[in-house]
Amino acid sequence: SRAHGIPINSLTFETSVHSLASAQEEEAKLAAEQAGLNPSMWTYPGPDVPGAGILVHGLSLDGGRWDGCNVVEALPGKQVTPLPEIHFLPTQEARGRGQDYECPMYRTLERCGELNESGLSANFITSVNLCSEQSPSHWVTRGLAIVCQTED
Repeated sequence: SRAHGIPINSLTFETSVHSLASAQEEEAKLAAEQAGLNPSMWTYPGPDVPGAGILVHGLSLDGGRWDGCNVVEALPGKQVTPLPEIHFLPTQEARGRGQDYECPMYRTLERCGELNESGLSANFITSVNLCSEQSPSHWVTRGLAIVCQTED
């Protein structure tokens, strides 16, 4: 915002979910975990750092899963699934697509918290537009959300 002389309160985020991890990346992650390393001890093997915006990884979907292009129904017994990294690009006008679901992002699975001065839950972070072949009302009914922390 400062670099471009744009007021910060006029910005929003355009988001895009990156592709799923390759088999080679999954094997490297599994080998690191078996060697006793936790995720904070290795470099994330994702794509190059973007010129603008940030990449966020380590998020999960609660109530659905990512198939590489769209949000789809969760598999039986898999309520919470990992979500590939998301590119957050600040912009003054977000361009949504017709079938996008404006998915809420929460800190924890509880999805509740004390209300702050703006009337929003302290647990709510932002909304992320996710591509879907289903209508947004389908995912509202399912209670689909992104969560940062999946367990205590």
